[in-house]
Amino acid sequence: ALRRRPSWLDGIVADAYEAYQEALQAQQAYDVVGLYWQAAVACAGTRPPLLRDVSVIALDGFDDFTPSEFRLLQSLAPHLEHLVVGLACSRSHPSQADIYEIPRRTAALLQQTFDVEPLELDEPPPRTCAEFAASRIFWRDRIAFPSGLTPNVRLAPCATASIEAEAAARRVKALILDQGVAPDRIMVVHRDLASAGPRLLASFAEAGVPVRADVSLRLPESALGRFLLRLFDCWDRWEPPVVAELLASPLFSPDGVDIAPWRDAMRSLVRQACGARGHQAVRDGLSAAIARLKRAEGAERMGGLRSCPAPCEAAEAALRAVEFLREEENRMRACRTARAFARALEELYVRFRLDAAPAALPEGALRSVEEPAWKALRRALSEYVRWQNAAPETPVTWQEFAAEWRQVMAETPFSPVAGDHGVRVLGADAARGLDADYVLLTGMNAGVFPRPARMNAIYSDSDLRDLSDAQHVALETRQDQAARELLLFHQLLSAARAELTLSWAHESNESRELLPSPFIGDLEDLFRDHPLERDPSGLRAVPEPDEAAGWRDVRAAALSGARPAGPELRAALTGLFDRAELERERQGFGPFGAFDGVISDAALTAGLEERFGPARVYSANQLQRYALCPFAFFAERVLGVAETEDATPELDARVRGIILHDVLQRFYECCRGRLPSTLDL
Repeated sequence: ALRRRPSWLDGIVADAYEAYQEALQAQQAYDVVGLYWQAAVACAGTRPPLLRDVSVIALDGFDDFTPSEFRLLQSLAPHLEHLVVGLACSRSHPSQADIYEIPRRTAALLQQTFDVEPLELDEPPPRTCAEFAASRIFWRDRIAFPSGLTPNVRLAPCATASIEAEAAARRVKALILDQGVAPDRIMVVHRDLASAGPRLLASFAEAGVPVRADVSLRLPESALGRFLLRLFDCWDRWEPPVVAELLASPLFSPDGVDIAPWRDAMRSLVRQACGARGHQAVRDGLSAAIARLKRAEGAERMGGLRSCPAPCEAAEAALRAVEFLREEENRMRACRTARAFARALEELYVRFRLDAAPAALPEGALRSVEEPAWKALRRALSEYVRWQNAAPETPVTWQEFAAEWRQVMAETPFSPVAGDHGVRVLGADAARGLDADYVLLTGMNAGVFPRPARMNAIYSDSDLRDLSDAQHVALETRQDQAARELLLFHQLLSAARAELTLSWAHESNESRELLPSPFIGDLEDLFRDHPLERDPSGLRAVPEPDEAAGWRDVRAAALSGARPAGPELRAALTGLFDRAELERERQGFGPFGAFDGVISDAALTAGLEERFGPARVYSANQLQRYALCPFAFFAERVLGVAETEDATPELDARVRGIILHDVLQRFYECCRGRLPSTLDL
């Protein structure tokens, strides 16, 4: 059929779609739509063998069908005695048209195509506020509030998105410990779980709450991904802190170098021994540390190694590991093409023994994340190598390859292994059709839920409706997307059997103001005469002591002035109170003290009086430095602390000039009063 209003883009879209189908045929591959169409073709003739003993097929959980899905239903129907389709919708009241627009349209299509009369089941009267909200939300007419409803809807505004995740974890833990609710009976839902999932999982892990998460992460969010990115960072600049983290990582297990016995000492060793950036500086620092440690007093001077049973052997192992890293860097940098880099990366995976990486991690939640990350990394690496082998040879630099591989990792998703038991953490689409005793619907902010309607990149909504009428297929417009969000919110309101909590944040973690979802306004308007319960705990940055769900909460509550009960708890927090008292002294309005740098020792003050007394002559640069930052003057001029400079292959002009001036000064001081002819040069 022809469109009523053809567009110049129609030919371009048709050509692109034809090329896409030709590519699928050339690869002998199917996309999802093609699989449904092929199944419909297979069912159109004889009865499929799989349906030989099947007389009834019942479908539930659908709101609508794609054209290819509906075509398959049409092909299946002649082979069945009954084809049953369950739709969650009601046609009893005109005000429900907005909620049930999509399933009503589907019901009309089914009725028209199969010439059947729908069997409507009466909706039971609501017993709780959540059931009342689910059945009456978005009505166009004002509704009389029924009596006898059990209040079970809570609103939980929170200060920030991070505090919202922490408040959800506290609420869940309180349900488990205080009310004895089994974790399997609790469900936490977020509309955009891809972005909020890591934050929620971290809060639940801090609270010690078991979860079953349906969340997709990216490789940089795994320990394995961070290790590889840190390896690339190390080769870029060879900064001692990055080298220290690499050597201390349980994932670092290089072929031929055993550092496992001294892994705990690696971080302190490298940080203390190496002060400058660059491979040569790191190597020299470790060599000097080995020389010091071979002397009797060496371990005492490197205080961080006092607990290490063999500090010299640890330093030697660290030096071997650094040389291993240098060899691998040279091997990678020797590559000149994308294909060579891909093969070198595959070899690096073997030499770093990353296949054994997940086994190096402890059992539990961490391994449930890292094992899928390892599999995703293997798939991404295999695909990358296969793609580069098939592509023409392309010259690239190390920097270009590293940037491209970082991008590959950033775009590679993986899903943590969900446990058999625990709180379900789901995205809104995955939670559709499920229920639980306690449901926490988080992220109820404008721009998140409802999700903003997406514009079609090619056609306007009027074009999409025109195409739908001409081709007799449903093409989703922005109005359809908005209707789908209304229906999804209605379905989530229906999920709570005992209690429903809706939370949102007033500010993002970057201090950007956030507004509550318009659905929150619709809900409050529905209960305008019977206000819903509000939980203010999420508006506090620090929880009350009895709300603490983990050590982080306990420390925050203690620092806010709440003294913990019990001698064991107080003893565990003694160091925290000491540090807090130090900061109070420094930030207070009283006179300066020892924590501000005031020196009261008599011998020290006498020495300072001699060096910086009234007779001292200050240069203009020194006076300016003191005016800008007295502490910087104290560190540089009094303590003699020099800024650590980056190691460079060549001396810059300033350093070269200082050396030349120093050499000339020493030469003339030694040779003053002597003739050049008498000097032994």
